[in-house]
Amino acid sequence: MVKFRTKSNYAITLVILLFSSYTYSSCSGVLGRSVTGWDFSTASIGVGRVNIISNYLQPIGTVLATGISNYNTIRNGGLGNLSDDSIVLTCTSPNDKNNLAWAYATNGDSRIGGFYEIPGYPGYYATQFPYVAIKLSFADTGEVFSRIWTKSSVNVVTEDTSNGGFVIRKKHIPKVIATLVKWPEPYGKTTDANGNNVSNTYCHGLGAREDSIPTSQTSNPNQVWTADLYAVNGLAAGCGQPSGYINLLGSGGYQVIIGQDSNKNVYAWDYSIPIGLNGSPAATFSYTPSCVVKTVTPYVIFPTVSINQLNSGEKISKNFDITLECDNTINKSISTAAVSVGLQPSLSAFNHAQTLGLIDPTTGGVTHLVSDNYTDQNMAKGVGITLQNSDGNSINFVSWVGCIPVASGYTSYCPSFTSLEQQRSAGWDPIMSASSQISADPVNATTSYRKTYVSTLGKINNMTPTIGKIKATATVLIRYP
Repeated sequence: MVKFRTKSNYAITLVILLFSSYTYSSCSGVLGRSVTGWDFSTASIGVGRVNIISNYLQPIGTVLATGISNYNTIRNGGLGNLSDDSIVLTCTSPNDKNNLAWAYATNGDSRIGGFYEIPGYPGYYATQFPYVAIKLSFADTGEVFSRIWTKSSVNVVTEDTSNGGFVIRKKHIPKVIATLVKWPEPYGKTTDANGNNVSNTYCHGLGAREDSIPTSQTSNPNQVWTADLYAVNGLAAGCGQPSGYINLLGSGGYQVIIGQDSNKNVYAWDYSIPIGLNGSPAATFSYTPSCVVKTVTPYVIFPTVSINQLNSGEKISKNFDITLECDNTINKSISTAAVSVGLQPSLSAFNHAQTLGLIDPTTGGVTHLVSDNYTDQNMAKGVGITLQNSDGNSINFVSWVGCIPVASGYTSYCPSFTSLEQQRSAGWDPIMSASSQISADPVNATTSYRKTYVSTLGKINNMTPTIGKIKATATVLIRYP
């Protein structure tokens, strides 16, 4: 993690339950009324390719990826192909706000969805990817998903209408953070710690099984598998199971039953919103030789700069380093086929960048890093940080919403980059680009490299700088081609 600062300051179960789970209201729309919860209607979590390597470079417990739910890439079901501003619930009485709440649970009747909680890793559940466990939590509150349907404290965002009612738009659906970690076993068990058996062992991938992915590297180290239930972009179909669901309570539609175990009670799952690895564009999996981040310059301190200097075009640059340790057999080319490095803004900084229009429309890369709490009255406005490698190549910051997908039938996939310029615009620079070897480890067959970056503080085009502090955070990520 790199911190940038200014120097000055720094199946329905029982029919008898049907009526108790359908509440009256004056609402209409998609939520609770249209089927949104089928496996192929899952929201993507944008983690891209998940890669497993040796326990030496990647110890058990390593965080493999972090992503966020993206409802805009859903291609099927009631939420499919709707824009951010699409209305998904309309209510004519303001009193209906009083009963609204979001509920959440894991996909508890699937051992690769959200049934088997990993021993020693509370809130993490086994997935269809060997050695990969997932935790879901609300971005706004941090509430962690479990098998028990729970009422969330997440605020239900609404928009008042001129007739005295209100609407909920697709963009108001709360965001869910997905965190993936490495655990010792390839697959979850069919019996949990309390002796309960998983309710289902189905697999909605076309011809796939829950354990269809090999548990070690094959003869082809570049083999990639997908979590999608469709065979897409030349990759074999995975099992296609979501990791969890959210459901809107109090809308007058079908709603889940709070306090029930999602392994046994699946009422209204099909009117819920699924989230997970299988969401289009789906996550992929490999055992490709790779690199890990070992060290990073923890702080980049910029000196004080005046408004006049910024308005006159003056910029301030500071270098920082990232060191990486890599398998000796990695692709050492400076190309789109190589492992690459990127810096991702904090989620709050990314959200501010979106609001400010600092997103490349073609690649989704973030052009400027702004303060984590940019809107705070003490923070400088109209200024941001840009990035280059030490060879002078401009590099954007990495988006939180994943790639800009290519549609393919009922699903989509992340396209390959066609040039280094395009890849860097999305925020990724090949490991060997602007890097130098610093050491070798013949015992573990690894080599360490240093990459130097140039961060530059300056005025954001067409914005007026204001007095204040800069405090921005970015995390170093590794990407597999």
